[in-house]
Amino acid sequence: MDSSLTRRGQLCWYKKEGIGLDAINDAFLLESSVYRLLRRYCGQQPFYLHLLELFLQVSYQTELGQTLDLITAPVSQVDLSRFSEQRYKAIVKYKTAFYSFYLPVAAAMYMAGIDGKEEHEDAKAILLEMGEFFGSLLDDFLDCYGDPALTGKVGTDIQDNKCSWLVVQCLQRATPQQRQILEVRLAAHTWQRGCSAGMGTWSAGMGTWSAGMGTWSARGCHLAGRRRVRRKKRVLGCCL
Repeated sequence: MDSSLTRRGQLCWYKKEGIGLDAINDAFLLESSVYRLLRRYCGQQPFYLHLLELFLQVSYQTELGQTLDLITAPVSQVDLSRFSEQRYKAIVKYKTAFYSFYLPVAAAMYMAGIDGKEEHEDAKAILLEMGEFFGSLLDDFLDCYGDPALTGKVGTDIQDNKCSWLVVQCLQRATPQQRQILEVRLAAHTWQRGCSAGMGTWSAGMGTWSAGMGTWSARGCHLAGRRRVRRKKRVLGCCL
């Protein structure tokens, strides 16, 4: 869906030889297996209906979040006016926070006999906020600056024109000129072509772009006082 190459240190399933678009049907099979497992192991338990409704609801919310992510940053179009902090938080809430933070805790609460609406609403408020800060902000940062050997994936958020935390922060700080540079780079037909065709000229021509936010180096593709980053991350250098 996002054209990533790896997940959890492994080649993405659709990239495996002979898989391709068959991965879509495989995903449906995996989702169906969730409900078969719930029925098999929890079907006779008093909390079974709560679990079933929880998984159905969170699946729907995650799909809404993924849809919002896709329509905010379509592959063939760059429109930075769609990249707002409000839109970013909505994507994070529905695409990530519900399934990764709220779902496991809510499931455990139901299994422990805690099924009151007030208790679940209180837990949801806390867990969704945790999902925003620890689930997505950190993930977006590591997507750009993380070591693939440690994170288990090659980050492609910038390459895929995603409405990520880094881009949103960049746009909040960018001058009109810097915003234009960012838009041009994101609109490049291919990331590799963009990197090889002139990314290295940015720092040489622009020097220090944001006082207090770091110094862009023509030699190292890095921010002063921070570790060297990969060349493809230069697209954010104008603002971060």
